[in-house]
This record gives sequence, structure tokens and C-alpha cells, in this order.
Amino acid sequence: RVHGVVIDKGSSTYIHSSRYAQLHASIYQRRNDINCIIQLYTDSVTAVSCMKSGILPLSVPAMALGRISYVNQPVLGDSTITMVTETLDEGVNVVLLRNQGAIVVGRTVAETWQLVKYCNEACEFQVDALRAGGVNNIVLPTDGIVQLTFTSIRNQPMIRGGLESDWSFGEISLETDMRLLDEMGHCTGYTYRHPIGRSIVLQHQPTASPLVSSTPASTIQRLDPLLSVEQRDKQRNDWLLESPVGTQNGNGAAGDLNDRDKESSV
Repeated sequence: RVHGVVIDKGSSTYIHSSRYAQLHASIYQRRNDINCIIQLYTDSVTAVSCMKSGILPLSVPAMALGRISYVNQPVLGDSTITMVTETLDEGVNVVLLRNQGAIVVGRTVAETWQLVKYCNEACEFQVDALRAGGVNNIVLPTDGIVQLTFTSIRNQPMIRGGLESDWSFGEISLETDMRLLDEMGHCTGYTYRHPIGRSIVLQHQPTASPLVSSTPASTIQRLDPLLSVEQRDKQRNDWLLESPVGTQNGNGAAGDLNDRDKESSV
């Protein structure tokens, strides 16, 4: 885990970066509580990484991030790896790389994924807010409100009526996103806790194990990033027509999709 060697690349066809693998290994070595690392380079996050103010606590997602560290060297060299690792003190989950993006870490995949969504949303809100007249035209909450918001979101168990037990931070969000993928016909192999998610797996994967995808990694289809938006939409729709979604009644996916289209056009 701390040597930066890829054990299982899964269905990915991309070549991993040995430099970033070294960075991840260094983080894992420093923080024993970290089990997942995601690097974020969306437009809004990159834009905020170029601002002197950094991420401001303007919104609930921003307050939920907690303490944020900053590294001023955008080029990932040995010195940058050292700086990133040293800034990740206990309790820090986000490192903003100036003029580049962010590194988000967490104890679980669910926690990290939720923080990634919060980080992106916080930066989107900030970019939009600054269009109203810059930093001098925005209202910042008090430190007390920021701390109260952080505690209420991060330190309280997620309890929902009808669920089996308490849910940890980020679990519900991750399960929701996995359910969307499985509803589209992508066999994620995710093990659901909520009965709704389990029923979707059973419905959409009738010939597979209920909780584990039987689709070989080499046959998983992917959207070509070089295609135009219209071409990708067509490719996605073609996959949906060929997927097991909606084939339970024997009419076929195409018929079900057409029926939904008719209903929506009435």
C-alpha cells in the first residue's frame, strides 16, 4: 500500500502516473487513517485554486470541508510531494494545489467521494458568488457558525427512518450515485445496504450474482472522451437499449424507453 505499485487496475484502460502513485504512497505512509485519495481538477476547483483567498466558507459544502491546506507549487516534483504530505496533518482532508486543483483524502471511499462533491460544489458556489462584485460584496459567516455547521455535518451519525442502522458520513450519497449507475445498466458490483438498492441489482442483473457484477472488466463499455456531446449522448442511449434495464417484462429495453418517451411527450 505504501510503495505506489498498482495491484489491480480494474477495468481502467488508462496508464497510471508513477509520480502521482509516489504522492499517494507518501500520503498513505504519513496518515494511517487514510484509505482513499482522489485528485480533483474540475474547472471550478482549478479556478478557485488560482484565487488568493482560496476556498472561502461561503456555503454549507465549503464549511463541511473543515481545515484546508495549500501548496504553492503546481508542478509535481519531489519537493511538492514532500510539501503536500507535510501539510496533511490530522483532521485535514483537502489540499488545494495552487493553479492546478485539489487533493481530497478520506477514511473510506464513501467519505472521500462526499468530500469531493462538497469541494466541487463549494468552488462552484464561490465562482458564482464572486461574479456579484468580488470579495468585498460577499458576506462571510462567523467562525462560530462555520464550526457549528462543520460539526453538525461531519461528526453526527447519519440516521434515516427505515434503514437498518446508522450510516457513516458519505455512505448515503455514494449509494445513491451507485444506484444511478446500476439503473443505467452499468454493473457496478456495489454492495447495497438499503433494500431499494438491492432490488435494483436483482431487477437489472437477473442472471448475475445479486451483489457482484459478472461482467468481465475487459468487456465494460466506456464513453469515448474525444466524442462530441451529441455523439456521447447517442452512444450512451445505444448502450441503454442494449442493457438489461427494462427487459424484465419481455418487451425489450427499446420498447420501454419509447413508452416513456411517449408518456413524457403527452
